[in-house]
Amino acid sequence: MVINGLWSIWRQANSERARNVKLLILDETWWGRVDYLLSFTEPIVSMLRFVDMDHPCMGEIYDGIDSMIESIKTIINAKEQDPTETFFKEVHSHLIE
Repeated sequence: MVINGLWSIWRQANSERARNVKLLILDETWWGRVDYLLSFTEPIVSMLRFVDMDHPCMGEIYDGIDSMIESIKTIINAKEQDPTETFFKEVHSHLIE
């Protein structure tokens, strides 16, 4: 969209806000962060889909939650490489509340 020629003729394309949007969309670092966010939220979405089925068993739900948390921990620890697991602990606290 922002690399399309029509973007430059849009009457608000030269506004500061539009320039900031364009810079953000073209920023590889930002897309890397988006990809990281999606990678550790995917297990949550999968779990939500599972529990939304007609008849999930409670035992399977508990196992699924444990598996989801382990997946998230693995993904975050691989990226953050923080021995204190600060970010994972913050995410985990929101998951178990």
